[in-house]
Amino acid sequence: MRIAWFISDHGYGHIMRNTPLILETLTRPGVELTVISAESHLEVLRRYVRPGRVEMIPFEKMDYGLEVIPGTLLIDVPRLEEGAAAYIADFDRRAAWAEQLLRRGGYDRAVVDMPVWALLGAKAAGVESVLITNFTWVEIYREYLPDALVEPFRRAYRAADRVLYYELSNPQYRALLPGGEDCGLTARPFDPVKVATIRAAHRQPIVFCSIGFSNQGLAKPLQAGGLPYDFITTAELAMEGENVTRLGPVEDMQNYAAAADYCIAKAGWGTVAEILLAGKPAALMGRDTVAEDRMTIQQLEERRAAIKVQVDELADMAGVMARLVRFAENGFRPGHYRNNAPFIVDRLLAGH
Repeated sequence: MRIAWFISDHGYGHIMRNTPLILETLTRPGVELTVISAESHLEVLRRYVRPGRVEMIPFEKMDYGLEVIPGTLLIDVPRLEEGAAAYIADFDRRAAWAEQLLRRGGYDRAVVDMPVWALLGAKAAGVESVLITNFTWVEIYREYLPDALVEPFRRAYRAADRVLYYELSNPQYRALLPGGEDCGLTARPFDPVKVATIRAAHRQPIVFCSIGFSNQGLAKPLQAGGLPYDFITTAELAMEGENVTRLGPVEDMQNYAAAADYCIAKAGWGTVAEILLAGKPAALMGRDTVAEDRMTIQQLEERRAAIKVQVDELADMAGVMARLVRFAENGFRPGHYRNNAPFIVDRLLAGH
């Protein structure tokens, strides 16, 4: 069975959540994989996959995504409208490229995490496609763009032959593409040795902070000095204090989430999945301007798995930590989640 796997390059969350699925797929006999994504994202995958196991084809700007105002998490609507229009104008070229790849390579299936033109190319090539995600750009773009720019995405998503819903998939995605299958969570596995090493390096409770690589950080550094915690932050999140460690790009973030006592993060699905699987109390940055984040946080609040903090509240890190500690001690329900990669791969391979 030959699979072409198309992965969004909008931030690193998509390549991170697909990596455990790719690794699981490689354990199945008779499966050959080709992964298509940006070179920077394929480079991340190479850290986990032995040379020669997977064909990798670089394709820059696989996906469009969002535009944020520098120094904020707010949407830059004029830039978004201009960029989305340019992306849609290129659908036909991209879909034709995907069709040609699928036909010439004799592929049996296209797995798609977000790039909608790959679904169009698979339909044209007569290759079964499986869309796997927790949201679509339709529910996000409809809040900012005219319907003339949303409808092409809506039509493209409906080209999917099968649909898988990740845990926390939002209701609008399910309504747009009904009849899919629930498939749970997945994330890169935790390394107990690395987790223990991280914990051993800190004497105070650890707070892991992540903003995600698809954003440009916040305008002003957050202040954590003097607080009785050790803060470990991703590269894009500026935080100052003698108790702050700032990581480099694209580290094994899942191990830091597992080592932490508390987490503060943007509500990207990949980060949330790692936090849930690690069973850690979290404060998630409220971004009501983005449907995916808003709906994810709402579900997690209902499950008592996280609290919401507004971005401007982060200026008072002592106050945020007081709320988070109270939540962890009174009301936090960690749930019972598992890394569902084997089951998800079963569903991706089903029917062949």
